[in-house]
Amino acid sequence: MIYELRNGKTVELGKLGYFSLKLTSREVTDKNTIHAQSVSFKNMNYRPFAWMKHQFGSLRLVRSPRGFNQSKDSDATQRRARLDQFLEHHPFITRTEYTQLTGLLKKALAELNQWVKEDYLTTRGSHNQKVWLKKKSSL
Repeated sequence: MIYELRNGKTVELGKLGYFSLKLTSREVTDKNTIHAQSVSFKNMNYRPFAWMKHQFGSLRLVRSPRGFNQSKDSDATQRRARLDQFLEHHPFITRTEYTQLTGLLKKALAELNQWVKEDYLTTRGSHNQKVWLKKKSSL
């Protein structure tokens, strides 16, 4: 499959559908200035078979009873108190848990990192495996 995709072919994969590569290049104003080195892989396209598309044709969508998620109104002192209470019973907290605990959406990560800068929390792990722990000196 990879060999065929690398050679510019569209590949049929069993009963799923077709896969092909999406390429990108810098903007070209003169066709004589484009070269193979200017073109690179961008993404992979997937085109399902018609029978699979029809399976979703009768899909019924229902509005969530919760509506849109919005950050809750609470101040940093209240959120820190909730965090303290959580960390009394758990060795660490994840960003997802902190979001659920405080209701913050996009600001949860920034607030956790701010408390690391303030020397209140420390971290272990990295990227999507990162957790926050209470600093030993702040116990």
